[in-house]
Amino acid sequence: MSQTVQPAQPVQTAATASPTTSLAAVRPRVRPRARLTERLGALGVAAALVLTVIVVVAILAPVVAPYDPDQPNLLDVLSGPTWAHWLGTDALGRDILSRLIWGSRLTLAGPALVIVLSTTIGALLALTAAWFRGRVDTVISWVVDVLFAVPGIVFALIAVAIFGPGFATVIGGLVIAYAACPTCRRLGCRARRRPPSSAASCSPICGRSSSRRRCRHSASR
Repeated sequence: MSQTVQPAQPVQTAATASPTTSLAAVRPRVRPRARLTERLGALGVAAALVLTVIVVVAILAPVVAPYDPDQPNLLDVLSGPTWAHWLGTDALGRDILSRLIWGSRLTLAGPALVIVLSTTIGALLALTAAWFRGRVDTVISWVVDVLFAVPGIVFALIAVAIFGPGFATVIGGLVIAYAACPTCRRLGCRARRRPPSSAASCSPICGRSSSRRRCRHSASR
């Protein structure tokens, strides 16, 4: 029986190998986790771990907290750290560790809400001013300059004085104050420098509405 002899495959040497193949073979593969660790450094990794622990403890506050944070105990007032109360008690006998664990929820949720809401409002104001320009841009720029000149704590105090104390009141005042953040101002300046694209100019011919055209054009910027 005759056997078919297949032609031998050419041996790829360093001279015949393509530059892409040789670089891919020489370049070591770096894992994304290793890249993140190199960027953060030892101190950054330690800070990320501490922040992760704090977030997890805040989420699991009903499970982790040993006592009710609002339950007084007049028989154990102003006690020092003990096995029963690791951080002691306050003037009403409430466990300080439990109050810290429950208070971490508001401590983390407050700044997160302020950052998300203020950035969203500021970006919308910047893109609106960049799109309409003219008087709208001038009015929005004046309002942003006033907000940027006044400290945020002043708006929080004004909101508390008008609407009364409360978590939502303080968050609302800080959101108004930080809506004029530098990032939103840079976003507006960048959008103003770029002229409208040809697709946005020809959108009315395609039958698209003005609001849809503005949203697509602002997102492309």
